Amino acid sequence: MSMPHKNKFSWNVVISGYAKVGELDFARRLFNEMPRKNGIAWNAMIHGYAKDGYPRIALKLFKDLLNLEIGQTGSVWSLDMVHARMIVDGMEFDSLLGGSLVNMNGKCGDLNSASGVLNAMKDPDDYSLCLL
Repeated sequence: MSMPHKNKFSWNVVISGYAKVGELDFARRLFNEMPRKNGIAWNAMIHGYAKDGYPRIALKLFKDLLNLEIGQTGSVWSLDMVHARMIVDGMEFDSLLGGSLVNMNGKCGDLNSASGVLNAMKDPDDYSLCLL
């Protein structure tokens, strides 16, 4: 596929579109080619993987985003955005997903959110409980 007018908007529309219809390999190729990734592109890919049953890939991508954000700006806006999206989509916080959010919130100094995720977990494991 060729995008004659490549700008932020066109990258986001195409990546989001392919991710929404489950064409994650193609969406990921475009995402990897995108010169300056923004929150819309990251969210489209993370949500696409989570929605299509690839929670580990979604979580890995989320961790990559978080590491990038902390390394570049010290900002954690993406953590709240992804966490909110998971709540809106009704994702259950199992020990892997919940534990990762507890860990990331804790590392970012947001103990209230970390505690909230821990409380939202149906059956937190020992590892998740020790993270806080």
